[in-house]
Amino acid sequence: MFLVGGVLFFLIGLFFGLVALISSNYSLTLQNINEFWMLAILNQFVLIFFSSVCLTVYFHWNRLFGEEEEKSDSGKK
Repeated sequence: MFLVGGVLFFLIGLFFGLVALISSNYSLTLQNINEFWMLAILNQFVLIFFSSVCLTVYFHWNRLFGEEEEKSDSGKK
């Protein structure tokens, strides 16, 4: 599961790096290929950061509010 997510993040980062490279209207020289890889790596860090923030908020939200509902249900029974 984590491997699939890692490959997906890698492909998304490559896609955004390629879009940024093409939109800058450069020809593919060695310097621009290096810029492409730098953009792809930067996109990986951004995606990992935002996905970890979203997952952390999601799990904490579930833990905080999910337990409150379970406690209220068990209190009624």
